[in-house]
Amino acid sequence: MAEMERAIEATGADVEAAVASGLARLGVDRDAVEIEVLDEGSRGVFGLGGRAARVRLIPKLKTVPRPAPAVPSEPVAAPAAEP
Repeated sequence: MAEMERAIEATGADVEAAVASGLARLGVDRDAVEIEVLDEGSRGVFGLGGRAARVRLIPKLKTVPRPAPAVPSEPVAAPAAEP
């Protein structure tokens, strides 16, 4: 999968269709993005003059766990050489 850097806007007949369109474009699951509804759209009167729904899909950043801080170990004394 290509590295995702930017949010995209998608449209559809309703919000669910717009989200599905955006997810298909990104090639990810719904859990991998934050969804912002920009316009819920409208059907208009008798189906005329309606607006498409618009959503913005923002890819979630992958969180990389930080490594645990290194704990300094006690110095190990080298065994004394016997003469």
